[in-house]
Amino acid sequence: MRRMADNSSRGAFTLLEVMLAIAVIAVMGLSIAGVSMALSTAYENSQDQYQCTQAGRIVMLRLEQTFRQAHLITDAAGSSVILWSDANADGDINISELTALMWSSRSQTLMRYRIQFPESWSEYRKALYDTKLPLSVATFKNMARSPYFRLYREETLLAEQVENFAIGLSPAVPLTTAASIEMTITKDQGSLALRSGASLRADQTHRVQPSGGGYVLTD
Repeated sequence: MRRMADNSSRGAFTLLEVMLAIAVIAVMGLSIAGVSMALSTAYENSQDQYQCTQAGRIVMLRLEQTFRQAHLITDAAGSSVILWSDANADGDINISELTALMWSSRSQTLMRYRIQFPESWSEYRKALYDTKLPLSVATFKNMARSPYFRLYREETLLAEQVENFAIGLSPAVPLTTAASIEMTITKDQGSLALRSGASLRADQTHRVQPSGGGYVLTD
């Protein structure tokens, strides 16, 4: 009987051993939870970085295409430009052929603005309102004053959460033939700095001539 009692006492756990086991299990649980949280955070960060990369590439491709199609850059102010693409190939600047790219540091958005006349209008009416513009008029100042810009403005959001945006032009407007683009896009914990450049079509720069302290587009 004494021998059986001794064997049963050796097989039982003391209170101290039970408490130590619980403590070890708790530490292991906390370690596993910490690793899981770290992996989850790393995954979320990688997703944010991936989304930034994809969004940035798409925006850059759009910008590069817009610059490559431009015959002239008619005006520039800070990180905003107005580009002219001669859609009807008549050699005249029409208001519907102007594209404004504008970045807002306040809203951190990059916007594209165009004038789009209603599809219900006849071609004659569109042509009547889409008259020839002098180069000196194709500016931000005059575009903002235009009733057409207020009434028929088409707004397109190119990118949001754009922390920084800069456009370098060479040579200066309106003789620009090349543009460099720099932008930083943020997405939650992700951030991506992008740089690119594009050569303009610029096949109308030979018609640009200085006149009275400004420039005109000769025939």
